[in-house]
Amino acid sequence: MLTDDQVRALLAVAMGYDNRRPGKLNIAAWTEAAARGRWNFDDAVEAIHAHYAESTEFLMPAHITKRIRAGAGQPPRHVALPPAQPASIEHRNRMIAFLRRNLGANQEQAEQWMDGEAS
Repeated sequence: MLTDDQVRALLAVAMGYDNRRPGKLNIAAWTEAAARGRWNFDDAVEAIHAHYAESTEFLMPAHITKRIRAGAGQPPRHVALPPAQPASIEHRNRMIAFLRRNLGANQEQAEQWMDGEAS
């Protein structure tokens, strides 16, 4: 994650091209975009220079994220689901009974399978 000083430095690089005058809200917004886009400082500086070498558009954080991802060959970011909670004892017992009924497994084999120990 970039520090506020690094974000200020990125905005200063952009300022050299487009004469922007960033304030506290710009720094906060760019810090958030940098975190969401998983920028690192060197790649972000390169993205700013590359943007202005090829475009006259006013630079926005999305331009940086897009260039960093294209350079790294990363797919667009997807938010991961939270990890699943362990199964309750009741659910485990239902599954063990199901396995015994349907697969002919004995109690010990079913419990090993549920614990990930079965071969």
